[in-house]
Parts: sequence; structure tokens; C-alpha cells
Amino acid sequence: QFELRPELNFLAILAADGDGVAAGHLLHKAFVQRCALIALFQCDEAGTFQAGHIVRAAPEERLRVLANTDTITGLPNRHAINELIGSAIETRQPEEQIGLVYFDLDNFKKVNDAYGHVFGDQLLQSVALSILSCLEENQTLARLGGDEFLIICTRTPFDGALQLAETVRAEVAALRVPVGNSQWIGSISVGVASRSCEMTGYEALIKAADLGVYAANVVVGTV
Repeated sequence: QFELRPELNFLAILAADGDGVAAGHLLHKAFVQRCALIALFQCDEAGTFQAGHIVRAAPEERLRVLANTDTITGLPNRHAINELIGSAIETRQPEEQIGLVYFDLDNFKKVNDAYGHVFGDQLLQSVALSILSCLEENQTLARLGGDEFLIICTRTPFDGALQLAETVRAEVAALRVPVGNSQWIGSISVGVASRSCEMTGYEALIKAADLGVYAANVVVGTV
């Protein structure tokens, strides 16, 4: 499990293909911001550095990376994940299913209001790193904004997405993130959806998962 160190500008997980769509390598946030050089790292399952190399980023590549990257977590942003979902829908085989796991952090607003955005940002980073540790190759995590995250699961039926949602919920439930003189006890509200035949674009699929999050928030009393 990753441990964030305040003296580091944290490692954000990102790799951009030719279209700027992100998937799962490690980038240092400072390299994304400056983008004259980009360091690509490979780590084992324990997060231990194994190999790495540095590449020089062309100006147009730097712009694509920045346009598709959440600056707080280093994850794909809303624009990137929308493109990824749309592409997955267009290129999937007829028998393939696409699942989404949509979730937000319970009591995140209270952390921001009580302790400020610095602790809120650290909380977002801790949750992102924790969840990334339990994802597989066909699963991509993105931050949509605020405390909202989304995982796209290609080649995954609804039951598989539901199982991933439970894995993510359990992973987050084990978190205890220091915030000021207190701590955030890991808790999320989750919605799960899979693409049905009548869904023509990514918007309907995301909306279906979002409705599940809203229902969960009603249950826990956070709306």
C-alpha cells in the first residue's frame, strides 16, 4: 500500500496514448506540470520501483496530457474518461459488456469545510492510490471532479462490475486518513451500471451509475 510523504510531490498514475487517453503507469506530478521531461516508472505489486526511463515530451503531447489529466490525483479527468467510454462502446464486440462503478466519498465536504482544501486534496490522493492498487488491466479509474470517481470496466458484465464495487468499498473502508487533528474513516457511496442495448452513448451509461450513487447517498443521509 502506498504511503504519501509530505516532502514529495506524490506519484500520480497516468500514461497517455496518442489521443491523450490515460491508462496506468506512474508519473510524477511535477513532470506533468512542467512537462519538459516525463519520467515513466514501473513498479511491482508492492509499489516498489523496478525500472524507469525518461522521455522528452513534445509541446502538443504536453497539452494533450494536461487536457486529459486531473491535476490533484494525476488520474484521467472527466474529458478523458468520457472519450474512453465512448471508444469502448464503439469498438466493443457484440457479446462484450461494459460496466461502470461510480462513487463519491462520504463526508468529503465536511473535511474541506473544517480543514481546508489541502487536507481535502490529500484525502483524494490517498483514496485514488488505494483504489488503483486493486484494479486489473481492463479497469480504469478517473476523477470526475469534487469527490466523484468513476471506474470503467471493459469486457465486464454487471455482476463483475458489482463485485469490483464491493472490492473498492472494502478497500476504502480500511482507510484511516489523517485530516487536521482528526481522521477520515473510509466510506463511499457507490452506483453500478452496465451498458444495455438501448444505450446509444456514454451519457446514458454514466447517468445510470450516477443514479445508483444518488440512491446510496439518500440511504446514508448525505443528500
